Amino acid sequence: MKDPSSAGNKAIPKFTKHSDIEAHGWSRKQEIVDYSHVTDGVYKSMIQILGTDLSNGIKVRFDHDRDVGEYPATNGEYVNVFWPNHGIILANDNYGPAYQISQNKASRTPWKDA
Repeated sequence: MKDPSSAGNKAIPKFTKHSDIEAHGWSRKQEIVDYSHVTDGVYKSMIQILGTDLSNGIKVRFDHDRDVGEYPATNGEYVNVFWPNHGIILANDNYGPAYQISQNKASRTPWKDA
């Protein structure tokens, strides 16, 4: 968007800190991961381009796994791996709430019994 101010209040993020996300039923986990043993597919290309292995990645996972008020957990999940020293962000497994609900993978769907 060339002029974010033209979006009015829609351009203002509702979640500005981790506690905001957690208050809406999302949990966050972070760990160091080693993908150096994976040498096929996209990983092989990354290793060839970078000329290095994929050890010491930072995996960050967000799961919508808690009911909050009238809003049930959707089991939405976002899992991404970062290698900051190499400028890599790998979108590993990302399934938003709408997708999980459409696949009947949410903990419960409020309109399902209607």
